[in-house]
This record gives sequence, C-alpha cells and structure tokens, in this order.
Amino acid sequence: MKTKTLAAICIAAMAFLQLLMSCNNGKAAQSDGNEQDISGKIALNSQTIDGSFEPYDFSSSKITLVYYWATWCSLCEDELPVLSQLYEDLKGKGFAVAAVLLDSVTADGSQNGAAIAKGKEMLAISQASFECFVPSEAMQKGEIQKMKFVPTALIVDSQSKVLKAYIGSRSLAEWKQEAAIYMDNE
Repeated sequence: MKTKTLAAICIAAMAFLQLLMSCNNGKAAQSDGNEQDISGKIALNSQTIDGSFEPYDFSSSKITLVYYWATWCSLCEDELPVLSQLYEDLKGKGFAVAAVLLDSVTADGSQNGAAIAKGKEMLAISQASFECFVPSEAMQKGEIQKMKFVPTALIVDSQSKVLKAYIGSRSLAEWKQEAAIYMDNE
C-alpha cells in the first residue's frame, strides 16, 4: 500500500513540476493544432492592458501572430524584444502581432493590477508597439482553456482562423521563416 501511495505522490509531483516548468519546456516545440487543439476562429474582443477597449481587427493584416504570455515566464520575457523586432520588420508587409497577458486576470475573473503593471513595464523595455490584451471571459472559456503551455503563439489569418499553434519560444530568424510560409500562402 505504501508503495502505491508513494508512486501516486511521485506521479502527481512530476505532473505539477511539469506544469510549473512549462514555460521552460524547450525551444523548438511546436504544434500543428493537434497537441494544443486550438482550432477554429478566435476573437480578441477585450480590453487592452492600457485600459481601452479595442477589438482586434484580424482583417487589417494578412497574418497575425497572437502571443499568449505571462509576466512570470522567463521565455516570454526573452521573446518580447524578438516579437517587437519581428513586428517592426514585417508590419508593412501585412504581418501583425497581438499579445494576450494571461496573468492579468485572476482565477475569479478580476484584473490583476500587479501583473498588468509588470506587463506594461516588460513591453516598454522590449519597445513593443503591438497591442496587448487582458483576457476576456469568452477568451478564458475558449482558446485559453485549451492551452497547456506558456508561451503559446497562434498564427491567425485575416478571417480570424487559427492556422497553426506554437509552443515555446523562437529566434527572430525562426519567426521570420514561419511568417514567410503563411504570408506567401495568403
């Protein structure tokens, strides 16, 4: 009996550690939508971290990279300047970046002021000029519930359709290569 209990505790602890370390789960992990099962259309009808309500218009770009991140995630912090540069380099070519700060909302749905302040600071340091959103209730019940890892990025077309999901971070060159694939197909 003790062996079974100990084994169950070890398995639970390993699962918990994997969840805690999901932010550092490896650089090149990616998904074609099956691992994360994020498919269909998404909407960013939510408040920005600056407090304004600006529904995101996916039709204004050929492709949008939607980046789901958290202030506690070191990979996210490292990737924000990369995404800022990617956006600046490609925005004139029909490519956009939009972000969703996952820890800006608490479990009860109220805003987490400390995470929003830290998120604003992190975006300013990375010189990000793309919009960053607070998850709406609909987002929390939709695509966010399906996410297993942070960071997660989605490539979304001009019709709001998710084309591909990515887990983990990438270099600027890797993101440019991925962007080119989808921009050439549009």
